[in-house]
Amino acid sequence: AQRDLETAQAELETARNDLRAAQAELSAATAERRTLLEQLVNATGSSPALLAQSAEAQLGAARRQAGEVSAELRSFLNVAPSLGSLSSEQREQYDALTQDLSRAQSNVARLSGAQGTYTVRSGDSLSRVALSYYGEGDRWTDIAAANGHLDNPENPYVGMVLVIP
Repeated sequence: AQRDLETAQAELETARNDLRAAQAELSAATAERRTLLEQLVNATGSSPALLAQSAEAQLGAARRQAGEVSAELRSFLNVAPSLGSLSSEQREQYDALTQDLSRAQSNVARLSGAQGTYTVRSGDSLSRVALSYYGEGDRWTDIAAANGHLDNPENPYVGMVLVIP
């Protein structure tokens, strides 16, 4: 019991040290962000409010583009035979659409500060993806909310590219 207590205390101290290091990194990153924002404002002559509006406009445009490409891919999949029996021309079209969607969603992820993207595979559900990323399947709603610009994020199809917040 004494050894378990000593081990737990050592683990607690390690966790506290890790927390202090993370807090120091956060403080440094926050200071760097402030400095970069000041430099950007000085370089562009724009106010932080205008820069924020511009970023929101870019994010909105990126989401619209991702939604359009997603709808195009879904339409393609609705009329195409199974993925395994696509002709070479259909395969090229499918590959081009999935690449376009991946680029569009990566842009949305970058502009929104998300973790990244995930391409849906056979048998996936949002709860399964949430479980994989967050360790909690019930956080599927976070993923759905981040992908609300898509035609139906709650019903992912193979090849759909999701933004992971």
